[in-house]
Amino acid sequence: PPLRVRVRRVLQMASTAGAAGGVARAGWSESVPAGREEVPGMRAHWRAGDRSDTRIGMSGVTMSASGWIAGKAKRDQAATGCPPNLWLIHGSLYDLSSYIAKHPGGPEWLQLTRGTDCTAAFEVHHLDEEKCKAILAKYFVRELPSDVRFKADPYVWDEQGFYKTLKRAVFQHIKKSSATKSNSSNTSSLATGPSREMLALTGVAVGFWVASFAWLCMSGSVVAGFVAGLALFSLVGLGHNFFHQRNTLLRYVWDLTLMSSHEWRVTHALSHHLYPNLDLDIEASFVEPFIFFMRDQPTNHWLVLVYAHLFLLTSCFIDAGRRAAECLRASTRHEVRPEYALPLV
Repeated sequence: PPLRVRVRRVLQMASTAGAAGGVARAGWSESVPAGREEVPGMRAHWRAGDRSDTRIGMSGVTMSASGWIAGKAKRDQAATGCPPNLWLIHGSLYDLSSYIAKHPGGPEWLQLTRGTDCTAAFEVHHLDEEKCKAILAKYFVRELPSDVRFKADPYVWDEQGFYKTLKRAVFQHIKKSSATKSNSSNTSSLATGPSREMLALTGVAVGFWVASFAWLCMSGSVVAGFVAGLALFSLVGLGHNFFHQRNTLLRYVWDLTLMSSHEWRVTHALSHHLYPNLDLDIEASFVEPFIFFMRDQPTNHWLVLVYAHLFLLTSCFIDAGRRAAECLRASTRHEVRPEYALPLV
């Protein structure tokens, strides 16, 4: 059946199961369970002119990925007592140091989340919960006290709530689809990466950009520049797909756009995707006070229809300039990564 029909079926399954199992959900709620702090305040400290929020332990808005990671670690450790060398998941501490090299998604995700509450990242990126929890149990250290164990997590992960019910339904659907295609009921046949069709299309897109860029270099014509620009734009979507996944060389096509796949793993995958429109969403907050996305700022001036597009058109140059300045400024101690040179090659 078409994709829209399959999505509708999965949502119906989840909705039915969720209605039968209860109304609790993973998400922002007016009611806060015992031992869990209020969800961060939607940039309220910006409006009040106070650029510090004592509840989350982060000062102002940082535009750097390293600053966001450091700020979140400081916040989580202050709120829960999580040691800087352990990982906090669902209120329990784990020592995954010896598992970093074995992690199927690559070592970088675990290195970035060490010393933080990474419950949201664990939930969002692992469909096969039984398998993942069995692995996680091998590295269990201890549970945190009940009065602090959930203080750094803004979500309620109710097993019978909508999110968890939908997640199980999606997993069963993908599992069934994969088994049908491989004529096997073994979960090891579960598709865990891009399809052959996707890889073929990616190869065509990258090849087209290489060819158009070579044409531009040899001819110097405006037409060639226009075509090469359009080809590069297609790599933005492809790079976005691959930096969300395990490490592959294809993630670095994102770096050809003057933006960093490493930093976007933090600002986009770990911040924006996990905490949309909360204070921890760096992508939605760093454009304030020019563009407002937060709950406490529901409207923008009509001129946003003009300058928002100008900002988007120049964002890659702004990001590259910021990163270059941070690399040159000794006080920031910004890591210089080899892929930063890709746009210069």
